[in-house]
Amino acid sequence: MPIARRSSIRGRLRCLSFSALIACAAAAADVSTAVDLDVAPGPLSDALLDLAAQTDISIVFSRTAVLRERVSGARGRLSARQALPLLLGQACLSAIEISPTLIAIRDGCAQRPRPPAPSTIAVQPAAVPDAAGIEEVIVRERYVTGSRIRLPDAQSPGHMDIIDRSDIALAGNQDLGALLRALPAVAGNSTSTLVTNGGDGSANITLRGLPASNTLVLLNGRRANTDPWGGRSVDLNTIPLGLVDRIEVLKEGASALYGSDAIAGVVNIVTQRNLAGLEVSTYYGGASRDDLRTVNSDLTYGGEFGALTFTLGAAYYDQDPLYSRDRSLSASSDNRRLGGVDQRSSATVPARASVDGTVLTLANDRLDGSDPSHFRPATSDDLFEYRRYTTAIVPSRRYSLFADARHPGADGEFYAEFLFTDTHARNTLAPTPLFTAFELIDLTVAADAVFNPFDEPLLDVRRRVTELGARQQTNDTDTSRIVLGWEGDLGAVHWDTRYGYNVTDATERRSRLLRASRVAQSLGPASACTGACVGLDLFGPAGSVDQGMIDYLGVNAMSHGRSEMHHLAVNADASTLQLPAGAIEVASGVEYRRESLGVRPDRLIAEADTIGGTSDSRFDGGRDLWEAYVEAWIPLAAQRRAIHKLDAQVALRASHYSDFGATTNPRLAVHYWPSQSVLLRASATQGFRAPTLRQLHAGASQTFERLNDPCAQPGNVGVLPGCAIQSDPTLVQFMTIRTGDNDLDAERAQTFTAGVVITPTAIPGLTASLDYYRISGKDVVDANAQYIVNENARALAFPEQVIRGGDGNILRVLAPFQNIGRREVRGLDLELSHEFTVRGTGALELALKASRIESFEEQIEPGGSTIDYAGTFRDEASAGNGALPDWKVNLSVIWKHQLWNVGYHTRYVSTLDEIVPGTETRRTIDAWRVDRLQASYLGPLSLWTKVTLGIDNLWDEPPPFSAAAFNDSYDSRTYDITGRYAYLLLQRQF
Repeated sequence: MPIARRSSIRGRLRCLSFSALIACAAAAADVSTAVDLDVAPGPLSDALLDLAAQTDISIVFSRTAVLRERVSGARGRLSARQALPLLLGQACLSAIEISPTLIAIRDGCAQRPRPPAPSTIAVQPAAVPDAAGIEEVIVRERYVTGSRIRLPDAQSPGHMDIIDRSDIALAGNQDLGALLRALPAVAGNSTSTLVTNGGDGSANITLRGLPASNTLVLLNGRRANTDPWGGRSVDLNTIPLGLVDRIEVLKEGASALYGSDAIAGVVNIVTQRNLAGLEVSTYYGGASRDDLRTVNSDLTYGGEFGALTFTLGAAYYDQDPLYSRDRSLSASSDNRRLGGVDQRSSATVPARASVDGTVLTLANDRLDGSDPSHFRPATSDDLFEYRRYTTAIVPSRRYSLFADARHPGADGEFYAEFLFTDTHARNTLAPTPLFTAFELIDLTVAADAVFNPFDEPLLDVRRRVTELGARQQTNDTDTSRIVLGWEGDLGAVHWDTRYGYNVTDATERRSRLLRASRVAQSLGPASACTGACVGLDLFGPAGSVDQGMIDYLGVNAMSHGRSEMHHLAVNADASTLQLPAGAIEVASGVEYRRESLGVRPDRLIAEADTIGGTSDSRFDGGRDLWEAYVEAWIPLAAQRRAIHKLDAQVALRASHYSDFGATTNPRLAVHYWPSQSVLLRASATQGFRAPTLRQLHAGASQTFERLNDPCAQPGNVGVLPGCAIQSDPTLVQFMTIRTGDNDLDAERAQTFTAGVVITPTAIPGLTASLDYYRISGKDVVDANAQYIVNENARALAFPEQVIRGGDGNILRVLAPFQNIGRREVRGLDLELSHEFTVRGTGALELALKASRIESFEEQIEPGGSTIDYAGTFRDEASAGNGALPDWKVNLSVIWKHQLWNVGYHTRYVSTLDEIVPGTETRRTIDAWRVDRLQASYLGPLSLWTKVTLGIDNLWDEPPPFSAAAFNDSYDSRTYDITGRYAYLLLQRQF
């Protein structure tokens, strides 16, 4: 909430308290300066704040005076003096010009008669008799991400994107993760419901292509707890979009201000408050192929109860599934026709069995597999198409409740925030595959096993148990957050103390698996399979695994995770020493956090007694940390020759973690205006990322990663020291075992940015900026299984971590978390926007945002070679960084005229290089461009309900094919396979 810090008229006048709002900016203009104005319809309080931001003036008004007033907006080239009558309309309010840059709104019913038509209302100039006695007015708008000091937007301390409610409406997305994933600065391995095999229904953001753990996500400037499984980042799906007022994305390091994780940047999600009345929003959309239907509804109400002001809300989101088989690109994993390789599974039905060095399969489905004569040599087409079953987009459902309340007291204001979200996602996977040679438990088929027709032990039998049905992975998550605080003014000091509690309980259920110990007994010697044991027929056709076998061997498994955080903070900021260019602003504070993360799998998962799922060990990790920070905003010079303004921001944060020790991180930023229309800015920050609690404390966990085995290529056999025997090229997934290490150190990083912002006075409404960034990190925490496999094949390194069988096939890879290597990312951000009025036809807005990754260099281990991955794609399932395109570009053209708003938006991702799995062949992933058309209307024809119609992916452009992508032949973390998608959004304010 904007607050006046000091105001005096003939002395100190406390006319501005917590019951008042101040809309202000940098006072670069005055009430008579005309600008291209676009104030949206809605509550008068929001309109006044918007008017102040667009005209660069300060507006003081009482919250209670405007609480129930609503306006129809104001558009066109107008000054604040011209716009205020349009906004005040028939309300009993008067506008008083206190100074050329400050206007006060007061109750006007006693001072003036019923107002005439808005076009003839005049603002009262300097109507306060003692206005000449004003000594000083110093106002603060609000906290801006990148500073703990309340500053106007014009003094934003960093390189930042701001997405407000109008931008959210233009995006068409009703999913916070999808909205942020479209930003040009986002690249790499961000997760969402588009990620199926390996996903859990959560969503995160990856700025600059760095892991999600390198981007700090805040809610109202305060930390939230991480997801319970990876413990890497905040799950964006727990934050409903209807709650969001704006999103501030700081695209530079900020550990000196916020602590751990803010290496690539900070995403601050600011929620709605100070709402007057009821707002209702309903969204419905669906793909042109009559699938992926999505419903989203939000209900928000704000008002007053005595001195208490509050905002209450509820949200509901429901997204239908999209199956791989429903799109031509993803329908088949045999990608040879597209320039890739055949990635169908070698776990088939009927089975593939290795007998005396020959791979055999059932000759035809009319045979029962009871005799060796029933089998023939398997061919390259005897593989299983698993995508007939899998989801390409996970169905999900979410419920949210939220509240914000504020109550003034004698010495300050009490505030409380509450958020609860229940999420549900169901992922469908292909039926359980059984690889007897590659499980942790010995699954050798005994020579006298009940259904073994070959009368000899069989080590390698691969069977897809389709009789179980498709596997289901269900993720249910409950997240609760409460913040209680008290803030106020003590002289010139503004203080804030708060306590926050965040907790997430998550349950993951996997169904239609096999119980490993019982499978071992069923395939063992006939003498061991007695009593309740039922022999397992792996050699017959589909249906040979009968109901009795399923009842004995089939199993469901469950794991529970809990993430919890307690947060206590005391902060203060104030104006201090007065310099010739202005006062030094200082903020400082201390914080305490208690973080804990626990995973409690059931016994089957903990003992690795399932086939078709993952194994995980039980662990509980926790830590305490204390932090203290200080920040100063120093006006170095102003209104001098060649210096319109020169400011510096300095900050320092000291942190002490109970598990890895202490760290101190500084920041320096300089903003230099050689003229009013040119800003040169630069910043240097030292940052760190504390190891996650999972990376520190987790025991062994088993997954099946998609890795490229160099020994599967004939040209490497006998050439690479680790490739004495050619391994099976049909194997694409390998058991990978990860473990934590409580001796891990924090990742360290240094971030540097430099840029220029131009707002030429000769071209009103034009803004252009160009920024350079460099992020250098060391002691990167990783568990890179692909690197371990490569080095083992190349130089026989890691002999105890790559376990191969006698046939040369990898049985398992041990990949513990460790501090390895270095990383450096360099690139550019370009932004250009222009707003202008076309006489008689409305206003036109043009906006271009582009981000370039110039280089993305990684050194996996100290002393090793450095590889530049910019412009490449390596799937996360293969231990890669995902898509790192040279360019991501968003272009928008928006036309506004009276009651209409029409926009055309283009999103572009440049080409990428990739390596075809199992080969040394490089290929190019095509560039991708999708367009969105949107039109909205608000007026009498719609009964003042805002109606928005939109079409995403207007030309039905499929994502580009990727040979190296693990899921569905495309990179689901960068592209969208939905196709053309139409939606309707209805919004009404009461």
